[in-house]
Amino acid sequence: MSEGVCVDFSSSIEEKNEDYSRSKSSTCRAGEKDPGYEETKKGSRNRNLKIGYRRDLNTSYFIVESDRFYQSDYQLKMLANNEICGLLQVKGRGVNGRSRYEYEIQGKHSLEFLTQKGPVTYEMIIAIIEDLLAVMEEMRDYLLSPNQLLLDPRSIFCEKGRYYFCYYPANEQGIAESFHECGFHIMATGRTYEMIVQAGIPAEKIAKISEERPNILDAITNRKIDLIVNTPNGKKGAVDDSYIRKAAIKGRIPYMTTMAAARAAAAGIKTVKAEGT
Repeated sequence: MSEGVCVDFSSSIEEKNEDYSRSKSSTCRAGEKDPGYEETKKGSRNRNLKIGYRRDLNTSYFIVESDRFYQSDYQLKMLANNEICGLLQVKGRGVNGRSRYEYEIQGKHSLEFLTQKGPVTYEMIIAIIEDLLAVMEEMRDYLLSPNQLLLDPRSIFCEKGRYYFCYYPANEQGIAESFHECGFHIMATGRTYEMIVQAGIPAEKIAKISEERPNILDAITNRKIDLIVNTPNGKKGAVDDSYIRKAAIKGRIPYMTTMAAARAAAAGIKTVKAEGT
């Protein structure tokens, strides 16, 4: 996939640089033989992650470890004191200088396992996106950031048609990196471009409507952009948003104005690409 995606966060989000890449793990099912831990790394700018599974007498766990020093903060306290619909229950602790998070997955199957058993269907993608948007909306009431959700097929679990997600306090992957991993060529304006490049993600700078030409509006008109993420900020941003929105509608280009919608779109695309469809 080589389509262009234009992102403009208007300083409303900080792009991060953690990577959660695929490993050699083949299944992610509760109750299976424990494969131990597998280390994943992609590029020198990323920290290592290890995933694994643990079982006790009554429960199975999906485990994520990173080389970050463990610190208990408000996120874990919020998760421990509240049952947030759509999030897997998690416990965190430090192990030999690393952070370790254990998620209860008893009775659930990973998305990776499900896609190996059968094809990805339209209904499955819609269900994942709807459940993801619902949990993001729920998280807002608890001051939990959607950026901390792991959206790898290994870390999304399903039980009786309902999808559950892992909230990973140490996760720092941003929207731009998610789309880059999906194979998109990223075009961005101003400060957004600077943040993306500083995070080590390839991007092309494009001018805002009020700047020189060719600009973002020209790129949309010339069909160089296939998906737009724009979070307008302030009166000037609202004016640009109006022109961009009209051009997107005329060109029938998907247009998103919230981070929740952008992450849901990236998750859906990533799921389809993981299946090779």
